[in-house]
Amino acid sequence: MLKISDEQRAALQQSADGIVCEHPITQQTCFMVPAELYYRMMEALRQVNDLAAIRQGIADMESGRMMSVKEARLSTEEALKRIHRPQ
Repeated sequence: MLKISDEQRAALQQSADGIVCEHPITQQTCFMVPAELYYRMMEALRQVNDLAAIRQGIADMESGRMMSVKEARLSTEEALKRIHRPQ
């Protein structure tokens, strides 16, 4: 784990939302946030992505873009045979 500078520590104490940092050589911009906030943000993003995937699945089912478990297994087996076919 990297240790932050006194300047960064003071800036983080001033802002609960995080701070923008710039690499002195590359000028790359980074955002520094407390770990608890980062983990909450990542969980919220995961939930948004999960919900989008569920909605896409429902839309696929409603429009008939689906296959049975039997068809999915057969398709997977055929794909694996192509991958593992001796050259």
